[in-house]
Amino acid sequence: MSSAFEPVPAAAGILRSAGAGKQRGRSSAGGEVTIWADAEDTGGRWAILEDALPGCSPGTPLHRHREMLEGFYVLSGRPTLYLGERKVEASPGAFLLVPPGLPHAYLNPRPEPARLLVFFAPAGFERYFVEIAELWRRSAGHLPDVGAVATIAAKFDMEVVGPRPPA
Repeated sequence: MSSAFEPVPAAAGILRSAGAGKQRGRSSAGGEVTIWADAEDTGGRWAILEDALPGCSPGTPLHRHREMLEGFYVLSGRPTLYLGERKVEASPGAFLLVPPGLPHAYLNPRPEPARLLVFFAPAGFERYFVEIAELWRRSAGHLPDVGAVATIAAKFDMEVVGPRPPA
C-alpha cells in the first residue's frame, strides 16, 4: 500500500444507491463484502466497505496492521470484536477505532446476522477482500485455512498474529 495520495478523480462526487456498491468481496470472517469507495475513488486516502456477517460466522484471525488505521461501525446485530486483550460485545451504533499495530479480530457468534461498516486509511486494503472471495470460492464453501488467509493478508499490510478467537 502506498501512502502517496493522488488527486481525487471523483471531483463531481459519487453517489451509489443502496445495494449498488462498487465491487463485491468476502471477508475471512465469512461475510459478504460490498466495497462502497476504494483507493481509485479517494485518491488513496481511505476506503469504506460493508461486511454482512451471517449468523454464527467464524471470525477473522487475530491480526494487526503496521500502517493502516481501521474503524468499525456496527449497523446491526451484535458482533464480538477483540481489541488487543479486550473482548467487546458490540451493539448497533457502536464505533471502534483500531490504531496501527493493535492486534484485533471480529466475529458474529450469534444466530442473527450482523452488519459492519469498515473503513481504512490509507486505502488499498479493500483489495484484500476481493482476493479472499476467490480463496472462499477455491475452498468450496469451507472455512479458508488461516495460513492461506495469512499469505493473502501479507500483501495488504495485514499480519496474522494468532488464530480465530473463540466466540
